[in-house]
Amino acid sequence: MRTQQNKPRRIWLGICTATALVVLASPTMADQVTKLAQELAQLRSEVETLSHDLSSKQSDLQNDLKSYARQKAELEAELQREKIRLQKIQAAVVERKGLIDAQTEQDQKLRPSVELATTQIRTYVEASLPFRKAERLAELEKIGEQYKSGLLTPDRALARLWAFMEDEFRLTSESGVFRQTVSVDGKDRLADVVRLGMVSLYYKTGQGEYGFVAQENGNWSYKSLEGAKNAALIENLFESFSKQIRVGYFEVPLALAQGVNQ
Repeated sequence: MRTQQNKPRRIWLGICTATALVVLASPTMADQVTKLAQELAQLRSEVETLSHDLSSKQSDLQNDLKSYARQKAELEAELQREKIRLQKIQAAVVERKGLIDAQTEQDQKLRPSVELATTQIRTYVEASLPFRKAERLAELEKIGEQYKSGLLTPDRALARLWAFMEDEFRLTSESGVFRQTVSVDGKDRLADVVRLGMVSLYYKTGQGEYGFVAQENGNWSYKSLEGAKNAALIENLFESFSKQIRVGYFEVPLALAQGVNQ
């Protein structure tokens, strides 16, 4: 009988012991579960953040790819436009080269004409009335230097020479009072001069000397005039021109006419 009574006690004590163990172990397990739950929540948050970042980067990448695609299309279009422009430039270069070759050939044909015209004009100026001859020759020399240095093409040089001759032709039809240097008895003096076209020229100096220009053996020289009558005739000519009286009858010394016609 003793034995039967002790068995239930042992079973009850075992149950109590197990229950106590469970009760004692519950706080520790709860903490672990809580910690695991927190870690899981943190991991979920990190995963969501990474997922959001990945989605954002994928969106940025897609936008970049679209932008690159647009840039590529624009560059290809620009490249095509540049190719077309280059083709036009090449065609223009070929055309220009043809024009240059034709111009060069024409220039070669015109060169003898330029040289001949320059020589003939210089000969004319040197033999003409000595009215500002140094200035006229200097202008002609300038044209020649620009032509030789390549600043003027033959056709432009001829145009300049033609303009020069137009000025020379104008001198033959115009008359007036001017000031220029004259050489009298081997001395240069600044004098007033009356030029009648390119036929005759009369001068008077500040010292009251009167004279004219005469041609002898192809050379022009300044001749002095003596006598009150001759001085009066030339002075009357100067006064008339100064008063803009340039049409009418003017008497000049006989020696003047003879000198000019020599």
